[in-house]
Order: sequence, then structure tokens, then C-alpha cells
Amino acid sequence: MARPSARRHTYYVDGDRMVAEPTHPRWYTDPGIRELNEKLRAPPVALRFRAIAKEAPPASRAGLAPKALRAIFAACGTDDRYTDDVHYIGGAMHLFENTWAVGMVSSNAMPAAPGFDVSSAMARERFEARPWILRWLHEQTDGPYWRRGSLRPDYGRLTIPSLLVGGFLDGYHNFVPRIMRGAPAETKGLLGPWPHAYPHNAHPGPRIDFRAVQKRWWDEWLKGRSTGILDEPRVTYYSMSFYPPALRLADLEDVPGEWRHLGAWPESAFEPSQRFFLDADGGKLSTVQGEPASLDLRYHPSAGTSSKTWAPNGDGSYGLDQRADDARGLSFDTAPLREEVAILGFARARLWVSATAPVANWILRLCDVAPDGTSLYVSKGVLNGTHRRSHETPEPLVPGEIYELAIDLHATAYRFAPGHRIRLVVSNADWPVLWPSPHPMTTRLYAGSARPSHLDLPIDDAGRRVSGADLPPPPPEPAVEGLRYQGAPFVWQTSRDEASEVTSFRFERGSRTVEHPAGFTGDDGQVMVATVRDRDPANASLRVTSVQKTKLADGRVVEARGEGELSSNETEFRCDLEVTLLENGKLVREKRWEERAKRNLV
Repeated sequence: MARPSARRHTYYVDGDRMVAEPTHPRWYTDPGIRELNEKLRAPPVALRFRAIAKEAPPASRAGLAPKALRAIFAACGTDDRYTDDVHYIGGAMHLFENTWAVGMVSSNAMPAAPGFDVSSAMARERFEARPWILRWLHEQTDGPYWRRGSLRPDYGRLTIPSLLVGGFLDGYHNFVPRIMRGAPAETKGLLGPWPHAYPHNAHPGPRIDFRAVQKRWWDEWLKGRSTGILDEPRVTYYSMSFYPPALRLADLEDVPGEWRHLGAWPESAFEPSQRFFLDADGGKLSTVQGEPASLDLRYHPSAGTSSKTWAPNGDGSYGLDQRADDARGLSFDTAPLREEVAILGFARARLWVSATAPVANWILRLCDVAPDGTSLYVSKGVLNGTHRRSHETPEPLVPGEIYELAIDLHATAYRFAPGHRIRLVVSNADWPVLWPSPHPMTTRLYAGSARPSHLDLPIDDAGRRVSGADLPPPPPEPAVEGLRYQGAPFVWQTSRDEASEVTSFRFERGSRTVEHPAGFTGDDGQVMVATVRDRDPANASLRVTSVQKTKLADGRVVEARGEGELSSNETEFRCDLEVTLLENGKLVREKRWEERAKRNLV
């Protein structure tokens, strides 16, 4: 594709619109953005997707291909809004990420910076807009609503040169290898060990000078300059290795590992070939098939409190030591490894299972077990068993009937060290990451003979690697005069009443703008409380309180408050939301929504 000479313009995605003006005060601190947006008067020639609004995810909109579009940069993106976003992973509904969805009620009610004019038409329009989560509750299966914003499976629509970036500790990274495999466009992929953050300021690192990478990409395609970026390997990824698990990895500066490069994604990344059979005799993971056997697993709806959340950054978990949750599932281990096993791509499991209930989720966790027994989360796969044939038309499970399930795990690049063990854990809950399925039950896993449940790993073949450019660390961040933030206490707390078998989870986060060059200060924060009952999993709940408060230089104080509860019983979901906008402590407007949605085998 020819590289045109053109001026650079950058647009942002806000909901269903492309806009040239940021609507959150912090965006004004990004160097040059305010000045750039003031100058935008022409159609864009570049799209710089940011994780501003998950209602319009990166990469998915790329297939629309506006005529003026010349190049794309997409980070923390998705090609599938149904399964690879904050909605219905594998047909199972997210719980923890709905904290974000409910919290957006107050965020969207806040008038736009820098004036925070509560009387503007835009402010009223944003306030009255129907919360996104209400529509999502009525879209429990895949279909036109989700396909409209998804590139998958028709990757042929993407013909625009695209720089695709993701982090293995983020949920938004599977799109990188999938798009590069399927799209005819010129693509370049970069996958690091990062969470939901940009590579130049992510924690944990290693951080890289990603702005320099972006500039080379833009110069190549928008200015017609030969920067050499197209002569370098198309795929750069970080092969991770063991580190001590922790909630927020506060003490881990860089994930251990090394950068590797490829000319293209190997087919083995998508069609894994190293097979390990699940052996019910002793919970072994072996290259040799065991005798026919089965294992029963009682459904523990509250299992999963050590799990990694979907898109951690400042508001999630990177996964604790998995041993406690491993014990509440069916665990299968290899013998201690004699040599390193390196994987790259999507692991896949094929299970033969049955359940005593019409709805059941199967959650698979791939873990690295150190010699001292510490179990580190590596990857995860989820499938609602009623979606075994299709995400569009789920079918209830027939109690006692045996089904064959194929479950893909999230892409990863990881090296299991000698002396460590590879562990696969099969469970039916991942709470509070996922909403619990509604029925008490027991599931059964079959292994051996005609029902050879197994795990296939995508081996990282050293023979395919090529040499690549160094990825230097970023330069020091320039100080922004008059800008100061302060974090609020972070609370991640689980409590359980053993007598009633009721478990509650509480999460609190927030921040304070102590000083800002635009002359305002402010606070924003969220409190989430989720509850699940092991004896009655249908009756689960999530309550969220969110507040955004800004004090401007002229003395005005603008505050948006949101309250929401999402709850369920055996037959339906109920969502009650209330939002209030105040100026100087006086009510400007308020609104309430109450909706119910029938459970559709979720």
C-alpha cells in the first residue's frame, strides 16, 4: 500500500460518536492534545483509539474504513464485543466489570470539561441518555447488536494499516494475533506483559518508549517517510516467566521474561498441538492417556476470590496465589518439568462433561505451580455450557447427558521453568469476576478412552524466531506544572458467613485531583459490594456507589452521584439505577431507571 503524504489529525471515540473534544478533565494533561483538538477542522487521516468508552471499542470500528482514514493505532482493543469485552465472556456474564458499567452512570452525567456547564444542551443530553448496561442486559446472546461493533469474524474488512498493541495481563489483547492472522491490511503487533495501560507508563513493566514507536508508525503512513518500521519483524511479544503472585503487584517493577520477535504469527499459536490428557487417577496432566474414569465437582458459586479480573490496572486484581481456588475445583498437574516449556498463543481444552442443572459455566485456569506449591495464574478460558454450539442460540443442558466442550483460553506467552508443574484447574465459578449460574448442582468430568478430556498447549518454537529491534525504556515523563493527584485507600475485602454459606466482596477505589493547571480540584471514587449465596446462587447481587466531584477556579462545585443495584433470581435480572447532578450542593436534576430482563440461560 502506498504511503500518502498528509497532515495528521487525531479523533477520539466517545460512545457512538467520533469527537475532537475530550470530555474528561484529565485528558487535558496529555501533552499537545488540547492544542491539537483546538486545531481540528478537517476530516481525520488517522485514528488513535484509546480506551475511553467501551461502548466503541478499539479495533472493532476499524472495519468501517472512512474514506479519509490512512492509518490506525489500536491499544487495549477487541475484535469481538460479545466475548472479548466487559459483557458475556464465553456466554457467561461479567460481574466485576459491571462495577465500571454502573459507575459510568455518574461519569456520563458529569458535564464536559473545561467549563462543566450544567445548563448546556450536551450536559442535559448526556444526563438523560439511557445507561449502557440496561441495553446490555437485554442482549444476553450474540447477534446484530454485538456484531455491529465487532470486526470478528469478517477480518477481510480491515484494509487500513494498523498498529495493534496489547498486554497479556489485560483482557483486551486477543485481538492482536487474531486480526493479524485474518486481516489483509498491513499490520504490526506488539504484546507486552502489561495490564490495561499504555506501554510507556504501565505497571508492572518493562515499560518501553512507545511514543517513539507510534511516531514512526504515523510518519511512515501519514508523512510518507521511510522509518524502517515496516522492515522490522511484524510480531514482537514478551515471553513471561514466574513471579510471586500479589493482588496489585505493587512490589514487582518488571515481569520477568524476555522480548522475542517473529515474522508472522505461527499457525501453532491458533492450533495448539502439544497434548496433555486429564487423568482422573491422582489428578495428573500427562502425555499418556489414563484409564476411563470420571470426577464429580460440587458447584461452589463463591469460588474464584483469588482470580485475576478482566482488565486490571488501578481497579482490579492480577490474581492472588491460586491454591485456595484450585482446591475448590478439579486440578490436574504435570510431573515437575525436566526442561523449560514455552508457550505462545491460545491454549485449548476439550472436555467431556455433564451437569445436574440446565445451566452451568465451565472455567479453566492455566497455572504455573512453583516447587514451594505457589500457584500463579497464567491464562483463563470460559464457556457457558448452554453456548456449546453457538453464542447466538443457547440450548439448555439436559441433566445427566454427556457433552463435548471445546474451550479456548486467552492468548499468552509464558515459560514454565524446570522443576515447576503445569496445572489446569476446572471449575464452575469465577466469582466475583463472573455472575454465578443460577442452580445448585454437581458437574462431572470424564477422562480416558472414548472421552479423552485433554489440554492442548501452543508451543513457542525457537526455530521460528527472528532478531528484532531493541525496545528502549521511555524517557522521563515531563513534569506538568500545577498538576498533582492523590490516591484514595484501595479496599479489596472478602467476608463469609460459614453458617449460611453467604460470601460478600467489597471493593473501593478512588483518586483526588489536588491541583490542576486548569484551576480545578476534585474527587472521584467507587464502592462496590457483591453478594453470593452458595445454597441459592440465583439470588446474587451487585451494589455500586460512584461519585465525581469537581471544584472549579470560579468557586463552583459540580457533583454527579450514581447509585445502582444489579440483582438476579432464577428467572430474571433487575437493574435499578439513580443519578443525581448537583451544583454548589443544590439539586440540578435527577433521574431513575428500573428495568428487568429475563435470564436467557445465563
